Amino acid sequence: MQESTISQSGYVNHRDRQRERILNHAEALFFAQGIKAVNVSDIALAAQVTRATIYRYYAHRLAIVWALHQRYEAIKSARMPAEVYDVHLDGTVRLHRWLEVTKEYFFAHTQLVKFRIQMDELYTGVPEFDTIRQTKRTDGSDGDLLMQIIKNISYSDTDISLQNRYTALITILNGFEQKLLFDSEQLTSEFGYDVRQTYETFCEFLLYGVRNK
Repeated sequence: MQESTISQSGYVNHRDRQRERILNHAEALFFAQGIKAVNVSDIALAAQVTRATIYRYYAHRLAIVWALHQRYEAIKSARMPAEVYDVHLDGTVRLHRWLEVTKEYFFAHTQLVKFRIQMDELYTGVPEFDTIRQTKRTDGSDGDLLMQIIKNISYSDTDISLQNRYTALITILNGFEQKLLFDSEQLTSEFGYDVRQTYETFCEFLLYGVRNK
């Protein structure tokens, strides 16, 4: 019985190591070449495994991309202070702290932000991706946290649904970050500040808009 338990534990550990090995090699390729340029065969070659082995762990490339995205979401979630989760605080206070962490995450993990932007560009509108993303909002992840914060804010205009508010905020934020990454000179010129001050000013505008909608 004990030998069987040890054997099973070793198998689980092997699967975990194999899964991480695939993810780590995929990550390196995605960072170097971009998500769109990398296929499952490239990942198999880099990880020195067969395509069949990869499909044993991940149904398709999107599953690999999403697994990496979840890894990066965990990094961001770990940076969130306790007050972001405090349902007794005013929603705008929580949103302010959430934006502060999002800003610092942007500067500390630029490569991960680029990855998310590429992921959105490549997969938005793909049925499997939309299904996974919808699930994500109810699994305790950053998307779910932001939705909870939005629900905790008092609005002057009650005709706009919470889902539409969530979508609008994420769309504006992602668009801003994309422009700051790939066209920072024009954006900072428009704001009249350096990159960090531009992000801080943007957050102030965003909070003002939320408070007055």
